[in-house]
Amino acid sequence: MNYLEKISLENSIDFKHIVDSYKQPAIICRSSDKIPSLLYIIVANHKFCTTFKVSNKSVVNKSYDFFYENIDFDEFPEERIEYSRLLSSIQERKKCEITLHLPNYNRYHKNKINIKYLPGLAENNFKLDNYHIFLYNKISVSKTDTKTNPRANIALLRSLERTLRTERLLRDVSNLIITNTTIHLLAQKLSLILLNYFKCDRCLIYDCENNKQNFFIETCADETKPIYNKRKYYNSLKVIKRLIKFQNDFYCRFGPKEAKKSFVFAIQNIREDSNFSDMEDFFDEYKINSQIVVNIIFNGTIIGGICIHQSLPRHWLNEEIEFLEIITEQFSIAIDRFYSIKKLTISNVSLLDTKNKLENSLAHEKEMRKIQNEFIALVSHEFKTPLQVIDSARELIVRKIKAITTDSSLLNYCSKIHSGIQRVNSLISSTLNLARIESNKGQIKPEIIDFDIQKMILDIIEKNINFAMQKNVKIVNNIAKLSPDFCSDPKMFDHVINNIVVNAIKYSNRDSVIKINAKKFANYILLSIIDNGIGIPKQDLKNIGNKFFRATNTISVAGTGIGIYISKHFIDLLDGKISIKSQEGIGTRVAILFKDNKHK
Repeated sequence: MNYLEKISLENSIDFKHIVDSYKQPAIICRSSDKIPSLLYIIVANHKFCTTFKVSNKSVVNKSYDFFYENIDFDEFPEERIEYSRLLSSIQERKKCEITLHLPNYNRYHKNKINIKYLPGLAENNFKLDNYHIFLYNKISVSKTDTKTNPRANIALLRSLERTLRTERLLRDVSNLIITNTTIHLLAQKLSLILLNYFKCDRCLIYDCENNKQNFFIETCADETKPIYNKRKYYNSLKVIKRLIKFQNDFYCRFGPKEAKKSFVFAIQNIREDSNFSDMEDFFDEYKINSQIVVNIIFNGTIIGGICIHQSLPRHWLNEEIEFLEIITEQFSIAIDRFYSIKKLTISNVSLLDTKNKLENSLAHEKEMRKIQNEFIALVSHEFKTPLQVIDSARELIVRKIKAITTDSSLLNYCSKIHSGIQRVNSLISSTLNLARIESNKGQIKPEIIDFDIQKMILDIIEKNINFAMQKNVKIVNNIAKLSPDFCSDPKMFDHVINNIVVNAIKYSNRDSVIKINAKKFANYILLSIIDNGIGIPKQDLKNIGNKFFRATNTISVAGTGIGIYISKHFIDLLDGKISIKSQEGIGTRVAILFKDNKHK
């Protein structure tokens, strides 16, 4: 069974139904994934709750032995071995049956409780080894009062007492690590626990992420010289870095080669080991003769270490080494969590700084664009004044010429001046409209009124007739079926049609024809402007209408690339649509669908 199947099976089991099937008090416990000897209650039956006067909710997540904590082994010395036997059975996952007094519960003070431990839980032909059942029965003292020989069991008793102490320490450490305690405070508390557990002279806990230190925690017994001296900070820092480098190099030399993992080095007598000769002065100064060291490994990288120092040679027990291995595995997770949170915090600060910079840049850009648009509008308006003066002077010259001569060549020159003025005025209008479109405060809104659409189209043709005559281009129209009564924005309509007609003339071949056709629908009119000009290359069609874009074959023709951009914007504002079809060397057809707003 793989991990996902196991989780799925666990989620489908009705543990409450299982525990309720027992007639005597019963609980089901689950073992910790990290520390299998730690069992936590997940459910208790009704009989258990009434017998021990607790609620199911209050005992869930408590340790299975929560009501054994105050057992007085001095009052009941024979039960010390019984209780230790239960702990040993739990570690080995073997069935066990013991009897204990429960002094916390007065009604059972003169009786004993029979406790039956059943490891594993069978369900759907699968055995879940991490679930356990405890059954309880009250029995008479007279039936269970047996004599034991403490001396015969003294070795077992001491061993099991150490097991009990180790188990409770592991539980305390596990609870400490899963809290939100800072890594520095966590390391301080853990170093004190280890100092008391090993009854040693010094405990060091440190990290070394990418050869950098975030913390170095030292806890010493009385009369032990500390390595860290606040008054001699820089000297202490050199000593600490030297020690950490030595321990990391030692692991790289003698640690597991196949895969990097935490490994405990227990040295009974440093003086007899030549591998420590380089650090002899250090061990002499701080009176270290024996040590147990484990490098903290996470994802194959050394991220810290734990050192236990002893002033006298010492034989380190296997259970002490196993204890330190378990502690290290849990603490490595805490350090990795610390690194992850630190990196996330740095990343968030960097993102916030980048965000602020982008916001400032955006605000600056908006301000600069506002100034630019205001400048463009100002200059454009200033251009109109001299243009009006020039056009007025042209009109005066035309009248004078007509009064004194019939030479049409002079009048043709004046006509060209007029066409040039119109084109400059058109360019100024386009520039002003572009500035208004891109200004946050100058958004253009349609002004919907009724106007004569036929007359406007004819006026646009008349306005550009001189420009067309320069290339001998003929403009024909088929707009007679249009109703003169049309409701839209006349200024936007005039700009769009004028721009399309001017482009058609500009890019038409000499001696060609431009057709303007119109169709009337219920709520719309469709205008088509068709020319026989240079056309638009196929690869450029998708970009027509982008700001400042001009087709690759229009280099020799004057233009800015903003006229069609503004026209498309106006068409969108008027709820219309535009379609451009073209073939290079043949011509272009522009179809525009305008909405008639009087049918709203």
